[in-house]
Amino acid sequence: MLEINGEKTVNIEGEDMWTARSFAELTQRSVRVVRKLVLYGNRIRKLKGKTINGRMYIYEQELFDFEFTTGGRPADMGDFVERFYMEEGELLREEACVKPCRN
Repeated sequence: MLEINGEKTVNIEGEDMWTARSFAELTQRSVRVVRKLVLYGNRIRKLKGKTINGRMYIYEQELFDFEFTTGGRPADMGDFVERFYMEEGELLREEACVKPCRN
């Protein structure tokens, strides 16, 4: 079981998973956005999770493996990916520009 910032994984069918609410809290997104990422994904891929009895769960490792994408505003700012990682027991966020900015 993993605990980060007071949010704990739950064991479902032998696998550690985040609830949609816990995952949303850790990634600073809404539960609605997390559910949409599981169902439809972003420009790269879908967030790996499963629904059991109407509740959505996200695999533990997805917190570190999934790349969140955002488009720059205005459009010529470029596209960014956001990743999470652990360092010295603290959850940190890294953002990188993946599409060069136009001049």
